[in-house]
Amino acid sequence: MNPSNELPRLRILIVDDDDVDRERLTRLLNRSSRDADVTEASSGEEALSRLISGVFDCVVLDYQLGDINGMELLPSLQGKLGPDFPVIMVTGLGDDNIAAEAMRRGVFDYLTKHQIDAERLLNAIDNGLHHQKLMQEVAEAEQKLRRMSLYDPLTGLPNRNLFFDHLENLFFAASRSTSRNSFALFLLNLNLFKEVNDRLGHEAGDQLLVEVARRLQSVARPSDLFARLGGDEFAATLVEMETPEDAVQLAEKICSVIRQPIAVGGEVVSIDISIGIVFYPHNGNNRRDLLTQADDAMAAAKHGSRGYMLYSDLRPSGGPQPSPVLLAHRLSEALERQELFLHYQPKISLQDGQLVGVEALVRWRTREGVNISPAEFIPVAERASIIHPLNDMIFEQAMQQAVQWRAQGWQFPVSVNLSARLIDDAQFLTRLTSRLYELGLPPEALVIELTETALIANPNQAMTVLEAFRSNQLAISVDDFGAGYTSLGYLREMDIAEIKIDQMFVRQLQAGSRDASIVRSVAALGKGFGVHVTAEGVEDPSQWALLRALGCDHGQGYSIARPMPAEAFPQWWRKWQQEHQQQPPFTAS
Repeated sequence: MNPSNELPRLRILIVDDDDVDRERLTRLLNRSSRDADVTEASSGEEALSRLISGVFDCVVLDYQLGDINGMELLPSLQGKLGPDFPVIMVTGLGDDNIAAEAMRRGVFDYLTKHQIDAERLLNAIDNGLHHQKLMQEVAEAEQKLRRMSLYDPLTGLPNRNLFFDHLENLFFAASRSTSRNSFALFLLNLNLFKEVNDRLGHEAGDQLLVEVARRLQSVARPSDLFARLGGDEFAATLVEMETPEDAVQLAEKICSVIRQPIAVGGEVVSIDISIGIVFYPHNGNNRRDLLTQADDAMAAAKHGSRGYMLYSDLRPSGGPQPSPVLLAHRLSEALERQELFLHYQPKISLQDGQLVGVEALVRWRTREGVNISPAEFIPVAERASIIHPLNDMIFEQAMQQAVQWRAQGWQFPVSVNLSARLIDDAQFLTRLTSRLYELGLPPEALVIELTETALIANPNQAMTVLEAFRSNQLAISVDDFGAGYTSLGYLREMDIAEIKIDQMFVRQLQAGSRDASIVRSVAALGKGFGVHVTAEGVEDPSQWALLRALGCDHGQGYSIARPMPAEAFPQWWRKWQQEHQQQPPFTAS
């Protein structure tokens, strides 16, 4: 079978002022294994005219065109065709400096005429077209991820990234205004949502969140911005709200509409809401202070009957103790009493079921036997500056466990999350590498996980930190990819080893869905950049074959294994091998 029958005809524009050279290039293409329609131009002016009247896949451009050279014509070509359009430059001069400058300006390949044959010319064109397609996929995926990064896919409300950007814009506008514009900040948390979600299921829980978002929007003014921060937590900024009375009036209206019965999951349920209220600049003049105070006020609102609390109404002594403050105190004591420990969640290859690594996850069980979620105590640790000793404890336990596993012959790496607050801690890397040396662990025994939002908060600083890690042979994994917005341009520059697709795209993954399209795009980009792609939150075995088909390398989630104590790991691994090693369920039935 002739391959040219299966591939589309190439449309090539050859620009060369030398008739003999131009005709030779045309003959080479006509004799190649691909069918091609060749158009010729003998000058830059004629080439631009041809581009107006025709459509082309590639331009083969001579470096010397009479009075001008191809480098001078290049900006005009790129202006009409785009920066990623494949331009192959040919020349009779074998000048490395010219070649380097041409590539720097966007020429895809640079060939000397006396070395060109049909195969080499065709390979250059095919590679240029492949590069153009990859760059288009990068741009499309980047645009798709940006859309997903700004709005909550479930409720359609702005998400935490867009909300925090909006909040920073309000701070900036207020700082530039002579009138010191004030605004109110609401933090809102649903009461009894977990009970509804557990009893009626995730689908009913999602319906409930969508209806809550609709009701919040129904009471919003045009200038108000309501956002979903995650889970059952919402936030709002309210400009032109000068007095506590105005805030109370809106809070009461919100409580009223949320308390009305909601039909979900075939039942009618009732929920409540707690609202913490702060004012800029009265309660604070930066994001961290305002959010901390709003969180304290919201925690206090849960103990009251009104459903809302102004931070200014919190008494310094007496009354309800704000839960974040109490939690920070208890966490500090828990570190001293060694109440915190690690569980480990395996990560497997979606190709053959082999174990490729584990992730270390911190857990906290109080002396009273109460389990406290990391989602609750990690943010408190970061705000209260307890994150430094907590982080050191996590890495120390993970490295000690890696030593034990390696002594038993298990060489897989242990992934450990690094807090965003520590990304600029210059001493951390020194402590880490010294401890690795003391324990006799090679750098490949660890993978450092950084969330996408930590990387994009300060990209230039992140690049410096990543370079420092990589110079010490420590692999970097980007966690929760897609939950924020990493410029894929930065991804190209960052020397990372792994992308972990956020579970929001995986949890309800189905073939043909928008989530599947996003996963496929990210996986393709990972392949293009030479990066492993791991799907997080794989909760259904039926997703394994689909994720593999979409291009994911590895999987991690409850359908593979829940996080477990280190001592439970050998038993899990033996059972996993028995059940899946011989006939791994990673292929479609």
